This record gives sequence, C-alpha cells and structure tokens, in this order.
Amino acid sequence: MIFYYICFVLLLATQIGTPQTGRLRYVLVGLAMFAIAALRGDEVDLDYKGYVEYYHDVLNAGFANVEPTFILLSHFVNEVADSTLLLFCVYAALGIALKLAGIARLSTFPQASLLVYFSGFFLLWEMTQIRAAVAGGLLLLCVPYIYQRRALPFLLLWAIAVSFHYAALAVLPLYLLRPTSAKGWIYYSLLPVASAFYLANVDLVQLASFAPVQLIELKIKSYEKYADVNVDNIYNAVYLSRCALALLLFANRDFLATRNKYVIILLKIYFIALFLHVALASIPGIASRLSELLLVAEVILIPMLIYFFRSRLVGYAVVVFASLTFFLFSLHYTNLLKPYSISSLVLP
Repeated sequence: MIFYYICFVLLLATQIGTPQTGRLRYVLVGLAMFAIAALRGDEVDLDYKGYVEYYHDVLNAGFANVEPTFILLSHFVNEVADSTLLLFCVYAALGIALKLAGIARLSTFPQASLLVYFSGFFLLWEMTQIRAAVAGGLLLLCVPYIYQRRALPFLLLWAIAVSFHYAALAVLPLYLLRPTSAKGWIYYSLLPVASAFYLANVDLVQLASFAPVQLIELKIKSYEKYADVNVDNIYNAVYLSRCALALLLFANRDFLATRNKYVIILLKIYFIALFLHVALASIPGIASRLSELLLVAEVILIPMLIYFFRSRLVGYAVVVFASLTFFLFSLHYTNLLKPYSISSLVLP
C-alpha cells in the first residue's frame, strides 16, 4: 500500500505548477483519494479494527461512548448493507469532499494545497482518524463565514463538526477572531506563553468537571492516562519548522493579505494550533486532537510560500520539499514506515 501512497504524492507534486485546478481533474483527484481511503485493508492503520468494534458495539449494545454521527451512520449502514466497508466509504467521501471544497474556496494555489493536504493530513485523518477528518473539512468551510461575520452558517457548520468529533468544540471561539487585522504582540507571545503553561504543569483534566455533556467529560478524563510526556518530544523538528513558518508568514501578513483575503484568519488559527500543542502537552491526547484539527490551516498557508520567490519554479520546489518532508513524517507518525525499517530487514 505504501507504494501507492508514494506514487500518488509524486503525481501530485508533478502537477503543482498547474495554474488552476480544472473541475474534471479535481474530481479525478478526489476519486483517487476516495479509493485509497475507502478500500484500504484492515492492517493499514491502527484504528481500523477499533472502528469495526465500535460499529458492532453500537448495533449490539447501544454503545454510546462515541459522537452521535457515528451512531447514526452505523445504523444507516446497517439498514442499507450491514457492511463496515460502507461505513468507511461514507466517512472517506465526507472527509475528502469537504476538504477539497474548502481548498477550492480558500486556496490561491489549489494544486499545491492538494499536495500539502495529501502529504500532511491524508494518512493521519482519512486513513486513521476518520471522524476528525470530517471535522477538519468543516473547519475549512467555516473560515469564509468567520471572515464575512455570518454567525448562523458558521454555527451550523460548527455544530455539525462537533457531532463528528468533540475536538471541534475548540472551533467555536474562532468566530471571535478579527478577520482583517492582527496585533502582532499577541500572536508573537503565544509561543513562549505556551511553554510557560507547560512548564507550570497546568492540568486541564480538572476542567472536565465543568463539561456540559457527560460523554465529553468522560473523553477528557480518558486522556489522563497519556499524561507522561517528555518536553524533548514536544519541541521536535516538525513543530519547530511549523513555528518558523508561522513567524515568517505572520511577519508578511499584510503583503499576503493582498493575495488571499483569508490569510489573517488562517494565520491566527495556525498560531492557536501551535499554542495548544505545547500548552496542553501535559495531556498529549487532548493536545494532539485539538492542535491537529486547527493545523489544517497549513493546507492553505504552506503554498503561500510561493509568493516569496521571484521564480515560481523555485517557489513550487520549496512547497514540494516541505510537503515531502511532512509526508515522511506522516508515514512515521502513522507507523506505516515500520514494516520497512532496517531492523525489519535483518535476518533472524
């Protein structure tokens, strides 16, 4: 399976210089991603068998320790075909379609955004965290309504996102972000303040008692068992490179805003994601779910590096390099590289 991932990411890389993404090409890319995600085997990712167990628990025991849309979709699939394959097909179709729609609406370099999406998020979401994948797509679609200050459609999309994954609760405060201006000192200070939160050992598990829904409370408390984490793992190369990217883009936000009106909002969301990664690191389960959801902003932001180079070819090369780096990280993070490690090739 890893062979097909590599071939597909290289194919997307060769298409990055295309000025616009035609509708037919866009549909074909989406269908290819759908086929990869929906028809994968049960050994490809760590969560596949867990979702199969969730599905049967919902049908047989009224299992409720999962978001309501999973319960509804499980019953729907049971009525239609009683096949877990159909369940994965539904989630793949929703997650991919929503993110492709968000990219089409937000990105000035859609081909580059498709490459960044597949390289950095596809393996994590569509192939593993399928509920978060749908929520991430809905977050992208929320951005225009934050910019337009249209509360009703924003709240509708937010509520749907929460019904797919409770991490989307963090999206609600984003509506308060000012869409066209930013006070630099606030966002520059977020990264050191995050370290202060971590070093102060702030325990947000205590906030579980204030959760309005019992299931949310249970989920928050369940992450407590993952509280053992080393600070060296927090400030890894990927996180530091993201911090550098955020600072570079934010320092040039006024210039970039003349190219893409959504850049200010996306940068603010990106900084908040980086803040949460460290500030909540004492509870890695919560930190990763919240930060990963908001990091989807980089699908639009990374291609904006192209504007920093007089030669578009050089700009495209930089985006390809960044995407391939994140792709290798995704392979490692999802354990897909494990079967190909050097140690696995040593004869017994």
